[in-house]
Amino acid sequence: MQSTQPIINTAFVHVRYPAINKPAAVLHWLNHADIDAEFIVILDADMILRGPITPWEFKAARGRPVSTPYE
Repeated sequence: MQSTQPIINTAFVHVRYPAINKPAAVLHWLNHADIDAEFIVILDADMILRGPITPWEFKAARGRPVSTPYE
């Protein structure tokens, strides 16, 4: 499979790609999936869980997304 992205030498050219992949994918999923969950947790692939996920400790609620600090 051949990539459709152009090859750019970034040593000489400042290239900016907006970080829209995950937000756009999550929005598409929320708009097209039949979701029956009280909370949805979105993690990056390189994250390690070191304890339980407790959304209420961060006042997460319907229509109120939250983020937590890295420790």
